Amino acid sequence: MDGKFDLSLHLPLSEETKHFIGENELKLMKSSAMLINTSRGQIVDQVALLNAIKTGKIAGAGLDVTDPVFRSIGSRRRRRSEPADLGI
Repeated sequence: MDGKFDLSLHLPLSEETKHFIGENELKLMKSSAMLINTSRGQIVDQVALLNAIKTGKIAGAGLDVTDPVFRSIGSRRRRRSEPADLGI
């Protein structure tokens, strides 16, 4: 199958869905794919996600929310309209 395939997540957070998308799932995605998460931040293993983006395994991600661990990245607070700089 040629072309770009994106993945959009819409899941409640539970023990079964925490880190539902991790390194193994990200490896299965095309390098042109975008991961869109409008679920809770912990649905996606964000360390694995950041690594997948940095290494070109996927093209990027759109996150409605992040895992609380990643809220502390950067020293200044930003306005809601500003994108988060995750060092990508």
